[in-house]
Amino acid sequence: MTRLLSLLLLLAACAPHHAVFSPAVEGVLNAPETVELLALHPLPHDAPPASRADDFYGYRVLGRAPLVDADARVELVEAVKDGVRGSDGTFAACFEPRHGLRFTRGTDTVELVICYECLALDVYGPGGAREHHTTISGVQPRVDRLFAGVGLRVHGKE
Repeated sequence: MTRLLSLLLLLAACAPHHAVFSPAVEGVLNAPETVELLALHPLPHDAPPASRADDFYGYRVLGRAPLVDADARVELVEAVKDGVRGSDGTFAACFEPRHGLRFTRGTDTVELVICYECLALDVYGPGGAREHHTTISGVQPRVDRLFAGVGLRVHGKE
């Protein structure tokens, strides 16, 4: 247990902590034309990429739904941003995401793969940009409510 705690503290101390998204990512998040929610299986695929029928950055998509309500979109973006802003940079060494988000604006797409258990999220942005951020688990209930509101069940949540 002491070794695990030491490793986690070392990872947190060494990890760059970014409390804001890049301007390109912010531009899409602040005014998306479409938003899609993706419920993910938290374990990566075993199958080779060519045989993956429904994949989101190596994770199987269990369900997907558009988020069309404008207020819900604002709530989602604020929850994600609140999580990143609230983080102190600490994260676990695992990564078992259950939430995928896709935002589009014009020809630009921003995709987020989020693991609230591990306190980490990966961002895939315009022009192939990639960012890694940390988050807090306290915003997960807000995000889960939005998933439930469009009929998606988050893996492991009955």
